[in-house]
Amino acid sequence: MYGSFAGSLAVVFMPFGGVYLAGGIATKNEWLFLENNLFMKNFERNYNPNIRPLLKKIPVLYRQGLFHLPVWRGPTPPSHSWPK
Repeated sequence: MYGSFAGSLAVVFMPFGGVYLAGGIATKNEWLFLENNLFMKNFERNYNPNIRPLLKKIPVLYRQGLFHLPVWRGPTPPSHSWPK
């Protein structure tokens, strides 16, 4: 539900600079980002198949303390640059 809600907000705001996940909900559900790409599968799932390619272009970063950990689908990071 967390990933699908974030994906729905991303469709509305189109944050091509990135979506940053931080705070209590993200910290308590860290396993969503680190195991089986569960968050990204739900983030990219959308009722409209035309929207999915747009969601795949949006970088998603999980903030853990002072560090940003990129969360993406696949073995290599996306080709666009990550925000600093």
